[in-house]
Amino acid sequence: MAIRPNLGAGLAALALVLAPGAVSAQRDTVNIRTEDLSTIEVVGERPLTAAEVKDGVREIFQRRSPFDPIPRFHDALCVHVAGLGETLGSEVGNRIRANALAAGLETGKPGCETNALVIVVNRPERLVARLREEKPQMFSVASIRQIEPQLRTNRPAIVWSLGGLRNSRGAPLVGNAALPGGLVVAANANFAWPQTDAFSPSRVKVPFSRSKDLSVVMFDVRKLDDVHLVQLADYATVQLLATPRADVAATSNDVPTILSLFELGPRKAPAELTALDRAYLKGLYTMEPNAWSSRLGGFALAAYQAGEAEEGS
Repeated sequence: MAIRPNLGAGLAALALVLAPGAVSAQRDTVNIRTEDLSTIEVVGERPLTAAEVKDGVREIFQRRSPFDPIPRFHDALCVHVAGLGETLGSEVGNRIRANALAAGLETGKPGCETNALVIVVNRPERLVARLREEKPQMFSVASIRQIEPQLRTNRPAIVWSLGGLRNSRGAPLVGNAALPGGLVVAANANFAWPQTDAFSPSRVKVPFSRSKDLSVVMFDVRKLDDVHLVQLADYATVQLLATPRADVAATSNDVPTILSLFELGPRKAPAELTALDRAYLKGLYTMEPNAWSSRLGGFALAAYQAGEAEEGS
């Protein structure tokens, strides 16, 4: 069972590192736009075919074993934004919470335990190094493997998460409900996992789910020039709530996604979450916690079609 990180202590460290003025050296040269989106010309999205929705999700989704559940939040989202100041940080946090609610994820009440972090900092590599030394509970072996190649390639946003196993309903594991032998073999006999939930044994459903217990997006402020605050918040939303591919920029079939923000540039990338992005998130959080990852495309398509019907009504 994964050990839940003590994020209260982690945020105390962030407060010291991201004190007022931590990014002030860049404020003269880095312009994060904040104008009302209604004043910006937004190119309308054309309707997507069923194949385009499924193919688009397939392009941006990080591939897993088709029978493995997708990591996601099972607890209410409690997001903290650091490095943007109180006013802008509050706007980004509110936008992310609104996106999460639209996707079907509950959000925490004031004072909740933080499980999602958005950080804007001058030199991400320095903050990562300091936090690894002072707050190692914010990292795991798997997360370090995520972070290091991102730092080597100077990505505009460094993303990582911590998680573990939950039972088939997404609830924390209590005790040991193992079946004889301690393993369950999925429909594909090449894969076997620890048996963690024997309430409803099945040959077509895995007996556990995967959780996101902490999700972090750390932006390099030097690479945010001309990025709109809504773009920043929506890009962070997908990275925090879901598991997009690390190398995704724009889908091969030209279906727009906010994940193309840094590849296309702020003026050419979508101004906010696209219909595909929203369908991806809604589909993910509509799935049963232990559903096979291979079913995501179908759930995303259903979410997209429901959204289209609602707009047309």
